[in-house]
Amino acid sequence: MSKVDFEKHVLTGIDDYVLRARQSIPGRDALFSIARSCLEIKLSANAKILVVGAGGGEEIISCGKDNADWRFVGVDLSEEMLKLATSRIKHEGLNNEIQLHKMEVIDLEDRGFDAATCFLTLHFVPDDGSKLATLQAIRTRLKPKSPFIVVDGAGQRETTEFSDNMMAWKRHAQNNGMPIDFLDKMVENAIELPFVTEEREVELLAEAGFSEIRKIYQGAWFNGWLAVRKE
Repeated sequence: MSKVDFEKHVLTGIDDYVLRARQSIPGRDALFSIARSCLEIKLSANAKILVVGAGGGEEIISCGKDNADWRFVGVDLSEEMLKLATSRIKHEGLNNEIQLHKMEVIDLEDRGFDAATCFLTLHFVPDDGSKLATLQAIRTRLKPKSPFIVVDGAGQRETTEFSDNMMAWKRHAQNNGMPIDFLDKMVENAIELPFVTEEREVELLAEAGFSEIRKIYQGAWFNGWLAVRKE
């Protein structure tokens, strides 16, 4: 599976990552609320959840605050982002059982998860077999019929829709207070990402062994799907 330079693509420095993410991702707070709600109606009180791309800690904090018996195992390739996750989790005072590992999900030995999430991470992974391998690695670590929520960027390059979504995203960040000197670099970094179309994303999910795939979120070029592992 291809290694990806995640550090190259972070929106800005680690110290203000959370602020920049909130400024730039349309409906970010609603996104995490929707995801949490989808999991809460499907999971037991002591569910074990795999978080792929756990750096920053947002999924764990959002889901763990009011579900104290949920257990989390998070993986991420960025040591600095995992440090941020650790710091934020401690600051929030979470008492959940939480393990964070600097590794790819394909290297994780743990199995038998009740759910998995992969937020704002998969669009860094190229569709050269690596994206499919990542999804397959997530699927094999889930129990049958367990839910999986993936949120990432998708779109058809060199189309008016893609260009308009990118410019609307830039204006959204500007309207929410992102400094002007960050904006052009933010878009430049995003355009370099190995996007696939929404249709290809659904195809990859199905090929990896997921079913009941449905969209639960969209904000500009960010898209979120809920799926379940086939039996």
